[in-house]
Amino acid sequence: MNGILLIVAIAVSTVDIELPETPGKDSLPEYFLGKLVETYGRVYDYKAHFEYIKTEDSKEKTQICEFSFMKPDYRRLKVLEGDNKGASVAYNPSRSDDRVAAKKGIFPMPGGLALTDSRLEGFFESGWGYEIEEIIGYADDGELEILEKEEIDSATVVPISIIPVDRDSISRAIAWIDETEFLLLRTEFYRYNKFFSRKTWFNIEVNRGLNADYFVP
Repeated sequence: MNGILLIVAIAVSTVDIELPETPGKDSLPEYFLGKLVETYGRVYDYKAHFEYIKTEDSKEKTQICEFSFMKPDYRRLKVLEGDNKGASVAYNPSRSDDRVAAKKGIFPMPGGLALTDSRLEGFFESGWGYEIEEIIGYADDGELEILEKEEIDSATVVPISIIPVDRDSISRAIAWIDETEFLLLRTEFYRYNKFFSRKTWFNIEVNRGLNADYFVP
């Protein structure tokens, strides 16, 4: 599939969902959500780009970022377009488990940022692990529906519509799952039945052999 390199590796998923064993299970939303979790459990590291669109003050803002991750929680994010363009942050627990290294362009930020810094909220919510747990949480006892198949980056994807039981924060979520690789390629969220945010992943490379030294800003 164009844009995606998948090499099998062993890893542990922190999310649990029961796979249905009924005939025709590949037509059930629970099947694709289960395969999504199962596949992420075999992902040790990945590098990808994403486009993030979010509504703020009735206006849509767009960022394009490069994001890299290695389990258990090494991560690096570079902003390529949009707000904070040129900024780069990296969390490398081998070097510091309570600070995030950061720089703007070529200029490093002395001392980095504390983990509790509010500017890092989106950074720690950027990866697949957080998004999958979020989707599975909304799907628990929610209303699930498979929508018409689409294509993203030449891949056939299965959109799963989710109406959560508790709609105080999110009234609807949609997860686009690769039909054959079972990777998460897009998420979309609605608040009070109005569009809130969308993230689309592309240029994905999975299990590419990243190491701790890679995670610097």
